[in-house]
Amino acid sequence: MGYFLRIKLKEPSPYVVVTPTLPAGDPGYKEIKTNTTESYASFDISYPQFTLADAAFNKKIVDAVQAAKTEFAQNAADNWKAYRENTYEEGDPGQFPSDPYPMYVKWELVQATDHYISAIMRIGGYNGGAHGFENIISWNYDVKAQKELTLADMFPNDPDYLKTVSDYSRTALTKKLSADIPLDEMTSPEEREKYIQESIQPMIDAGTEPTLQNFSVFTFTDTNITLYFSQYQVAAYVYGEQQVTMPRK
Repeated sequence: MGYFLRIKLKEPSPYVVVTPTLPAGDPGYKEIKTNTTESYASFDISYPQFTLADAAFNKKIVDAVQAAKTEFAQNAADNWKAYRENTYEEGDPGQFPSDPYPMYVKWELVQATDHYISAIMRIGGYNGGAHGFENIISWNYDVKAQKELTLADMFPNDPDYLKTVSDYSRTALTKKLSADIPLDEMTSPEEREKYIQESIQPMIDAGTEPTLQNFSVFTFTDTNITLYFSQYQVAAYVYGEQQVTMPRK
C-alpha cells in the first residue's frame, strides 16, 4: 500500500515590489528639442522626459514649458503692440517685429539613475525693456518611491531644515557677494563695510529668509545639495543667478 505526502505550496505574495532599472544604453532621459518662430516671438526649447519617472512627473515638466511659452508669446505680442502705438510719430515699425522676441528653455542634468533624478531648468528671454530675464525650476524625483522630492526630503532628521539652509546660504552669499563688490582702490574699509550693510546685506537677508519660496529650487547628489537663487532674489541684476552648495547631513 502506497502513501502520498501532500505539500501545500506557499502562494506568491501579491505585493511584490519591482524596482525600476534603466535599460542598457539608456541615459535615463529623452531630450525634446524644438525651434520655432511665430509673428511676435521665437522659441528655442529643450527639456527632458525621464525614463524611470511616472507619467505625471514628466507631464509636469511639459506643462511648465508650455505655460512659460504661452505667457511669453502673449507678453511679446502685447509689448510689440504697445511699442508700435508709441512710435508712430517716428514711423510705423510694422505690424510684427523684424526680429521676434526670443525665448529659450534649457536644462542641465545633475543625475538620472535607477535611484534618483535631479535636474535644473532655466527659462529666459527678452520681450522688451532694459534687459532680459531668466527663471529657474528644479526637478527632483525618487525613482523607487515614484514620487517628486522636496527640500524637506533632503533633511529627514532636521525639523528645522529651513533655518539650517537659511543660515548656511546667508553666510556663504555674504562672503561671496562682499568679495565681488566692484569698488575702486580709494574706497576705505569703513565705506566698503557701510556699502555692504546698506546695499548688499538687506537683499541677501530678504532672499534667504527661511521660507519654502526662497529655497524652492535645488538639486542634489549623494553628498551635496545645491541651492539656486534667481536674478534679484539675493542681489542686484548685475550679479546674476547665485548658487550655494552645502553638504548633505
